[in-house]
Amino acid sequence: MKRDPEKRNEKKRGPIGRAVFFLQRGVPCLFLVPVLLLTGCAAAPAGELTGAAETEDQPAPETEPAVVIEHPEVIRVKAYRYVANLTGVGLTDRWDVYGTDLGVPVYSPSQQRMYFLFGDTSGVSEIDPTKKKNWRTTVAGYTELLDFSEGIRWDGFLDDGTGMARELVKALHQTGSNTKEISKICQGGIELDGKLYFFYESIRRWGESGYWDVNYGGVIRSDDGGKTFEKVYDLSWIEPTDENDVLLAARLIQADINLGSVAVDFDGPSHVVPGFGQLYPLDGKDGYVYLFGRFGGRQKGIKVARVKREDFERFSAYEYLVRYENGEPVWLPYREGIDAITADPTAADVIPAPTSNMAVHWNEYLGKWVLTYYRTKSGICYATADHPYGPYSRPYLLISIKEPKLTADLPSKSGASGLYGGFTHEMMNREYGKIMPVVISQWYITSAGPRFYGSKMFEIEFE
Repeated sequence: MKRDPEKRNEKKRGPIGRAVFFLQRGVPCLFLVPVLLLTGCAAAPAGELTGAAETEDQPAPETEPAVVIEHPEVIRVKAYRYVANLTGVGLTDRWDVYGTDLGVPVYSPSQQRMYFLFGDTSGVSEIDPTKKKNWRTTVAGYTELLDFSEGIRWDGFLDDGTGMARELVKALHQTGSNTKEISKICQGGIELDGKLYFFYESIRRWGESGYWDVNYGGVIRSDDGGKTFEKVYDLSWIEPTDENDVLLAARLIQADINLGSVAVDFDGPSHVVPGFGQLYPLDGKDGYVYLFGRFGGRQKGIKVARVKREDFERFSAYEYLVRYENGEPVWLPYREGIDAITADPTAADVIPAPTSNMAVHWNEYLGKWVLTYYRTKSGICYATADHPYGPYSRPYLLISIKEPKLTADLPSKSGASGLYGGFTHEMMNREYGKIMPVVISQWYITSAGPRFYGSKMFEIEFE
């Protein structure tokens, strides 16, 4: 059954008063067990989730937020449950989609369907190494059934004309020590005025676990419901590296969606912006589109920019949140904002390091904006705010890396599960957000086996 987005706001907001518990200047009440204070992600108020060191990840530097904002309330988690695997045999194999990364939801109001963007995607060779590899860097599946209580009922994937899920934006797929680009992975998307925009990161190389280098963050657009895409060249944010790397990124940006040469006048140095190599867009419901950004890897915090809807495709129209003063955001336009972030990158963090992946949505039941993300050594965390740009509360844990549903079949003595991701969307919620589905990724490889690479769904229920 389709859910009419226009009818979702007709009923009254859920009883937020039942979900509010007071703290004394940020110190948890006695019913909160502070088992995660050393990891920087506070104990989830459910009383069930705990965190521990994840041995697959390298230690991440702990940094303090630029400004400490006291939020008196904590949203108590009543329960959570594993829902289903989302990809693999019997689920998405008909589109040659077996192993998947991420699973970022993007709602299309014009098509009344939910897309899910998967990063590095493997075909049948995931389960049968003798088969030919079909490595694609970003694919998109979709469903028109907006009931996720049992997982996803797939209606299709954007395909290549033969029924196989197609690579939406081609990458060089280079490996080795001198790579220019190994992958392009979509981290978010949005539909504006009937046009689909998918945001991707161009990854130069993978490093040690939790580390990777990004060339730039870019955007592809479809004007025909996903049948075809083209690059939006001006919407490119280059990671600040040395001059040669900036020139390399500029050359990669100038290639078309199929890596062909095109005559595009592009000034690489003017597009260098610290902390916007990985991008997640959000309609702020206030006339602005907000763009959440991160550096490559999992060691830095989350920043935010914004632009008026009508100027969305103009890079120079974006302004950047550079710091908070007395709890209020300071926005600076284009070059002033970029210069301020370059001078003091951490002052602009709305979520402190370390962070990875991210999603933001308005939760009607909570009456808050909810930002979910993966935090190294902890798991999937969340923070809340009254505005999409913050200031955000301290982070709390939703799904631990020790979650038994993720570790039960794995041989690791540490119980580390290879968990990451943590993607949500307003249109996935039930009971106006009291029940919040979360898409996670799991990547676990061992020389002896077993192995799992795919996407799963959990549900969080707030009290």
